[in-house]
Amino acid sequence: MIPEYIEALMHEIRYRHEKQTDLSTLQSIYFGGGTPSQLQPEHIARLIDLLEDVYGIEEKAEITLEANPEDLTAEYVEQIAALPINRISMGIQSWQDKDLHFLRRRHTAKSAESAVKRCQDAGLDNISLDLIYGLPQQTLPLWQKNLQQTIALHPRHISAYHLIYEEGTPLYHLLSTKQISEIDEELSLDLFSCLIDTLSEAGYEQYEISNFAQKGYRAVHNSAYWQGKPYMGFGPAAHSYDGRTCRRANTPDLDLYLHATNRGEDSPHTDELLSPTDLINEAVLCGLRTVEGLMQSSFVERFGKTCWQQIRKKALPYLQKGLLEENSQGIKLSREGIFLSDTIMSDLFC
Repeated sequence: MIPEYIEALMHEIRYRHEKQTDLSTLQSIYFGGGTPSQLQPEHIARLIDLLEDVYGIEEKAEITLEANPEDLTAEYVEQIAALPINRISMGIQSWQDKDLHFLRRRHTAKSAESAVKRCQDAGLDNISLDLIYGLPQQTLPLWQKNLQQTIALHPRHISAYHLIYEEGTPLYHLLSTKQISEIDEELSLDLFSCLIDTLSEAGYEQYEISNFAQKGYRAVHNSAYWQGKPYMGFGPAAHSYDGRTCRRANTPDLDLYLHATNRGEDSPHTDELLSPTDLINEAVLCGLRTVEGLMQSSFVERFGKTCWQQIRKKALPYLQKGLLEENSQGIKLSREGIFLSDTIMSDLFC
C-alpha cells in the first residue's frame, strides 16, 4: 500500500497548502511515527521536493528521518545520505539483547551499533539515539553500561524515557497477569539520577526532562513543540497546531484516510479549540519541561501580569522547598524538582 499512501500524503500536503493563508518557509521536517524507514529513498525524496515546492524549506532546516536500525543497510544509508536529510533518530532502546527481545525489537545490539557507525561513515553525523529505562529486572549497573555504550558512539543527541505500560499492549498484559512486575520507585529515581549525572559528565546538556544534546545539537523540531510554535502534521494520526487556539488530529484509520484523499477531499480529522485555561496550562507544562523554565516576559506578554502573579503564588511552596528555582528570567525546576515534575506542574495549573 506504500505507493498509494505516498500519493494520498502528497494530496493532503497540496490540499491543505491551498487552504492556508499564513504560510512561512519550513524550519524543520520530521519523518516520524511508525516506521518511516520502511519507505524507499525515492518516496522520501518526492515528499521533500513537494514540501520545497509548496512551502519552501529554509536553507539550514533540520530534516530528520526516524529509522529502525535493521532498515539501515549499507545501500539504504548511501541513498539516504544523498538526500537533504541531515539528522537520523534511531530507536536503540537498549544495548542488552535480552531487553530488546523483551521489547519485541527486531534488531540486536550488534546490528544497532553497526547501523550507527554506518550512518556516521556516510556523513550522517547528526544522530539521535533513543533509550528506555525502568524495564523489569533492570539494575543500576546494567543501566550504567547502557549509557556508557551509548556515549562511546558519540551521538549528538540522546533521548531517554521511562518504560510506560499502556493498556491494551502486550507489555500491559504481562504486567496485569503478574508475569512481570514494575521496578520500585526508589530504583526509578536512581536510574534517572544516573542518567542525568552520566550524560552531564560526558558533555551532554539536559535541555528538556528527557532530552540531552551536545552543544549546538538540540532538536529544532521537538523544541518547537515545547515553545508553542505552530506545526503541521500530514498523514494518518498526525497532529497540527496553528500556534494560537486550534489543534487538529487526523484520523488514525488508514482506509478512511486513503478513501478521502483518493476522492480529492481533505483527510478526515477533528479540531480541538483550546480555551484560555488550556493555553495557560500548556505553557506551564511545556515551559517547566525545559532547562530555561517558565519565562516570565513571554508568559506575561501572552497571558498578563495578573496570571503570572497567580502562577508564582502557587509556585511559592515549591520555591521555599527548593524544588523550583527563580531568577530574573522566570521559574524553573531544580535538580530535585525534576523528580517531582508531574506533581509540581499540575499544582501550578489553573
